[in-house]
Amino acid sequence: MPDGIEEKDIARLQKPEHERVRDDEAITSAKIETSGVTMLAIVLIGIMAIGKLVFGILINSVALLSEGIHTLLDLFAAFVSYFTVRAASEPADIEHRYGHGKIENVAGIAQAAFIFIPTLFIIYRAILGLVNLETVLAGDGADIGTIVMFLTILVNIFLALRLLAVAKKHKSEAIRAAAYHQLNDLWTSIGVCAALLLIWIFPDLKILDPLVALVVTAISIWMAWSLFSVSLQSLLDRAAGRETDEKILGVIENNKPLVRGYHNLRTRVAGNITYIDLHVELCGELNFRQAHDIIEKIEAEIVNAVGGTDVIIHADPCIEDCNSCELELRGKAD
Repeated sequence: MPDGIEEKDIARLQKPEHERVRDDEAITSAKIETSGVTMLAIVLIGIMAIGKLVFGILINSVALLSEGIHTLLDLFAAFVSYFTVRAASEPADIEHRYGHGKIENVAGIAQAAFIFIPTLFIIYRAILGLVNLETVLAGDGADIGTIVMFLTILVNIFLALRLLAVAKKHKSEAIRAAAYHQLNDLWTSIGVCAALLLIWIFPDLKILDPLVALVVTAISIWMAWSLFSVSLQSLLDRAAGRETDEKILGVIENNKPLVRGYHNLRTRVAGNITYIDLHVELCGELNFRQAHDIIEKIEAEIVNAVGGTDVIIHADPCIEDCNSCELELRGKAD
């Protein structure tokens, strides 16, 4: 336990009971849904990986085998998402008083790195194909390979959309990273499916296969960089963004003339939590309870407007001329 903190003081580091009840309900709901969708991803990705590898071996398709390897890496990424989502949803403790949300950002960077791994193999095979005009499949079995890839494309679309919906709802970086993986796998699946289909229809057009592979690789690299960039910015405490600021300022505007002004607005994101702190200016003649009630009202409205937030507001006395103040509360101390 850190120096200066005793067992009896731990309760003082936590939120009041009435606030914890509200937070616990939201955390429990989010944990159930995010854990459920990540488990669904593990099951579906596992089935796709096994299917690609088995049929790749049966029809002697290097393209299908490489896709199977790619999907195995996605399976590993899904496991990472599952455990990081569970870890990130754990409440704050004595050592991590802001919670564990940034675990998701670290997971996002790790998953971006995993995307690069299969692209190196695809680049190698594509260059080899361009130089030697080798194809992923001699011709036999291209029909089976095309059907297998088409089915996995349908599964990928369903899974990616489901992951994106849950990630947006709960602001989960780890699940968003998993969704990016599925979108990446979707593009590579489409590329390989198109290559197998062309080989099936036009066996002599071998050059199309490595060209498609290079296009797919370029898309994969772009998506990996986008994922890496977003996760890195979160780790560097980048502001939550203009949309969040506008929602906060909208709440401030709606609480005028109780709120006379504001300053020191700061936001940052850790996992699925947006941390907000700012100073608001209130009439200096309000009593403590009046000021406290106003602050609590504003905090609650910001939470409802932004969602998934931890808000801290500091009250400062207004510096305007009290003679021009229209507040009815002014001077009415309890």
